[in-house]
Amino acid sequence: MSYTSPLVNPQPFITKIKGLSDEGITIDKGVDRGKRDAAEFASKYSANFQFVSELQTSTEQFSTRWVSTLQQTRDAASSISAWYQRFIEVFLSLIDMIGSEGDVKEVIAELKRIPQRNTS
Repeated sequence: MSYTSPLVNPQPFITKIKGLSDEGITIDKGVDRGKRDAAEFASKYSANFQFVSELQTSTEQFSTRWVSTLQQTRDAASSISAWYQRFIEVFLSLIDMIGSEGDVKEVIAELKRIPQRNTS
């Protein structure tokens, strides 16, 4: 199995990310529908069965956790996207400006500092 950098051919990477986004949207709709259905079911039957109220509470708690987790993944995706854009626009442009052996050394030094920037 060979490896192709996303920088050379980003289309498979974009397709996978879009698939994850579509899956997240589908799951989000399902969680929302489940929360609404549990609330409707509880409004009809909670007087007869105690566990129905517990089911609704559990569903609401899950929904709250899901929404929080989904927001965290969106924030992470935005951060990665911004970093990726910066890498392409700024750091890869350095390669185009290489004209001498000294330029090569400067670009290498700059690229080595990338991980340090992302941890601070």
